[in-house]
Amino acid sequence: MPRPAAAEGSRTLYASPATCAPNSSNGSCRANIEWRTSFYGPAGSTQVRRRTIIQVFANSGETIALGSSTVGVGSGDIVVFDPSVITDPSAEPLPAVTTGVNGFKCSDQRTSSGIATQGQITSRALELAGPQAVSGGGNPSGYVPCHYTAPVTGIYSVVFYGPDGDGVDTDGGATADINLAAAANFNSSQLATIAAWDVTVRANDTSISDIDGRVFTTALAASTAGNGRPLGITFYVTTKDGFVYRVQTRGVDPNGFALYGNQLGYIDADGTGPLDHDIVGTTSSSQLTGLAGNATLAPPEYPISFGPLAPETLAALGIPATP
Repeated sequence: MPRPAAAEGSRTLYASPATCAPNSSNGSCRANIEWRTSFYGPAGSTQVRRRTIIQVFANSGETIALGSSTVGVGSGDIVVFDPSVITDPSAEPLPAVTTGVNGFKCSDQRTSSGIATQGQITSRALELAGPQAVSGGGNPSGYVPCHYTAPVTGIYSVVFYGPDGDGVDTDGGATADINLAAAANFNSSQLATIAAWDVTVRANDTSISDIDGRVFTTALAASTAGNGRPLGITFYVTTKDGFVYRVQTRGVDPNGFALYGNQLGYIDADGTGPLDHDIVGTTSSSQLTGLAGNATLAPPEYPISFGPLAPETLAALGIPATP
């Protein structure tokens, strides 16, 4: 599949301006990614946490540039985990990170540099422009990124915290506005969500050429904080045997949700076979903590990306480049 040029982050998902309005008015809205402690799924089976862990493949010496709308706001931060540090992505809490030992914290770099705007995406224009060159000068209309030089070749995990930080379960916080016109997209009103975020791989600190096809997640947990706020995003799902599916949401109206892919979908009461139809919740919880017929969730399995994955990313995942 040909790979179009594309950034990797919220600017990819919401590349075009739009008015957030119901489907009846042809609206299209933004979903903030989440970092919360709650989860979807019944006790004793697979549970999908309401948090998005972004993964990125980088070669040793390459630069990972990072920014978000919550950096420097309350407890908002960006944390990078070196390859293999996270052994259980569902663990609560995740392992502690020490910058320079097993990963990187944007907050540590901001303290060291004294640059107040570092890592901050504070407007729609900065979101679309992407990061400046780490060394300065290149892409001057972009945001000033936090940046991490990959110490080894591998898949790194990136976590974005909302203003409420880690270990919280705060509902709401999204304006759903693609154009980021309201101040609430950049202040503490984001709560446990992140309106704008970016992970960009470049060859070195002076480069302004993005290396695409490196970023993915296995579960995109997000929220529009209400209904009547439809999504019109496009993403790609790659199966373990190398087939790539281009998915368009086309006005789905989810409120809070988790997008992920696997071979079985939902599992029947026998515990092994596919249910082959929708699941139905039996409790008033919006997290689907009880399911009819003793059905359960199959776990997230396939990488979800914002453009087709690059050959080097597929190789790191053990996925053939050609099915």
